[in-house]
Amino acid sequence: MYLPEVFPIPWRALGALERAGLHALPWQRQLHALRRPGRQPQLRLLALGDIALTPAARVETARAFSGIASLLDSVDLRTANLEAQLTTSTERASVIGSAIRAEPVMIEALRAARFDVLTVANNHALDFGNAALAESVAHLVDGGIQVCGIATTPTIVQTRGKRIAFLGFCDDHFNGQNVQESPRPALATLAAVEAAVRRVGSAADLVVVHLHWGYEFALHPLLAQRDFARRVIDSGASLVLCHHAHVPLGFEFHGNGAIAYGLGNGLMALSPYLRQGHAWTDRSVALEFGLDQNGVCAITAHPVRLQRNGAVSLMEEMSDSRALRAGLFRMNERLDQTDVLKRWQTVRSVVETLRIPGSIEGAAAISRRAVRERLGAFALPRQARLVEFFSEIEPLREIAGALVELQSVSPEAARWEEFPVSLLNEAFQRAKPFLTAKYRWTDALRARLP
Repeated sequence: MYLPEVFPIPWRALGALERAGLHALPWQRQLHALRRPGRQPQLRLLALGDIALTPAARVETARAFSGIASLLDSVDLRTANLEAQLTTSTERASVIGSAIRAEPVMIEALRAARFDVLTVANNHALDFGNAALAESVAHLVDGGIQVCGIATTPTIVQTRGKRIAFLGFCDDHFNGQNVQESPRPALATLAAVEAAVRRVGSAADLVVVHLHWGYEFALHPLLAQRDFARRVIDSGASLVLCHHAHVPLGFEFHGNGAIAYGLGNGLMALSPYLRQGHAWTDRSVALEFGLDQNGVCAITAHPVRLQRNGAVSLMEEMSDSRALRAGLFRMNERLDQTDVLKRWQTVRSVVETLRIPGSIEGAAAISRRAVRERLGAFALPRQARLVEFFSEIEPLREIAGALVELQSVSPEAARWEEFPVSLLNEAFQRAKPFLTAKYRWTDALRARLP
């Protein structure tokens, strides 16, 4: 999230400061587990992060998760986010962005790991369209793995005398011209999530909510995310599991429940994009939750490491394990620092706003369809929050209104073709001084450190 044009020092120097900060973590305070006094777990759930069994992840199907087999075998339930759908389709649904997929045979890797429930609500769910998503869900169900994240209907699992409901939501996905209404991932608006949790009601003893949201390579949640997740617990959820950052974030008890703000990568090939994104994309944490009749009473952190091909194993290097646990301790401390999270949210909003003109120009260089897809994304929760930020910037208020109005018309309407992209870019150029005045390079750096 560094922007070279607004730095007072070279951006490569900031990268060096970041690496130095990650290596200089004090090890005296490390986070291993959180416990609620006087309560004992009645069942144990293990949560992993993003799983993408793409061809780039050159792992044997039967041994993909063998590096954490003892951990997977020791719990009652296993859940994660399936980032790359299992499909034979190779025709992309969108002409912009990246697209990832996994061959259907990789269901054997997920079965060998004994996953109980996977969420498919994420930004790559519709990379190859609705039919590919439906195919992936069918492969999972046929393989004995339950699925959540499509619509707001819960998936309910029974174990150790408890009924556990799983829900999944995302704040963004590619929305190509050939993407239709169903099936599609449930969108993470606060009203939709709270309503879905409340609807579960007496059908479940405990409710687990997967949220795939936010921005990549951020070691701390946005203030809006923290408050959103806490309200989901307040509405009746027992556990909120967050994904998408590709790096581990902190976790906390809240009310009778718990929130994991970022589970990092569960199994994913370490592409140059990931390695350049953040130094900690090669490590993460598998979180073990102890649950009783009232909610979450224990959280145990198990540091894991990813090899370049994506294979995951328990972290053995003591120095790296100590550094990660020290980082988790510091990240947890930040969760109650509202002013700090607010500053870092502002910096991130500036960064993402300044990237918009380039993304639209890039789309315009492809086709008008690409522009339509890019502008259509502003209807989704992640970009809709940015539009709210625009309203604080005088030159962008009119653009914010135009984008909101555009979402109310049919995708086939002529107004999409007539949308004045050049005027939009001119507005962003006028807004640039206002935006850069809100940018603090020190906050941009600190947000990427524990």
